[in-house]
Amino acid sequence: MEAITLKYEVEPEDECLYPGGLTNIRAIVFNDGRKIGTIGGVSVDRQRIGANSFHAAFDEHSGDLEWVGCALLENRQGRTKLKSLLDGGDDPEFNFFLVDTFRIDADQSSDVATFALR
Repeated sequence: MEAITLKYEVEPEDECLYPGGLTNIRAIVFNDGRKIGTIGGVSVDRQRIGANSFHAAFDEHSGDLEWVGCALLENRQGRTKLKSLLDGGDDPEFNFFLVDTFRIDADQSSDVATFALR
């Protein structure tokens, strides 16, 4: 039986408008102790970002994240603009994770990748 584990680190925050609102997380994925991939992204805690400030918070974080925030999220509560995601439910009380890097070795099963993302 495979033992999939993650070792992650939270990158330290610089001074920002909304501490804890946007947090960089990087993880290394292991299968039976052997490194098989990496996952990275930004954890978004909507409750820590002020109302009508999502675009400003994303812009402050990075240029890439500004684009994502303006294109995909409304400014008031950070809710999605995408109808396909709204249909599944998008409550501003729920946080989410934006994946910016994801790599699993090609010799690993898709089950490993699914587990790592969860």
